[in-house]
Amino acid sequence: MGPAAPAAPPSTDQLAAVERAVRRMRDHLGEVQCLSDHAEAGLFSPFHFHRVFRNVTAVTPARFLAALRMAEAQRMMIRGTPG
Repeated sequence: MGPAAPAAPPSTDQLAAVERAVRRMRDHLGEVQCLSDHAEAGLFSPFHFHRVFRNVTAVTPARFLAALRMAEAQRMMIRGTPG
């Protein structure tokens, strides 16, 4: 088996879907979120959205959300903002 073929560059629709999902992630950081929530925001099925998101960002939606939450926690600690 040879190396995997490189992924095709994301389409405008795929980029827009990821942007919508990231906006939803940021708007609901403190809430429970699941793949189907992000896929719905992106207007794709969960399976397809996961592939698209990973192709665009190089990380899974769950890892991306965790990174957003960590960044927000750091920001809150630095500013002394109560949770």
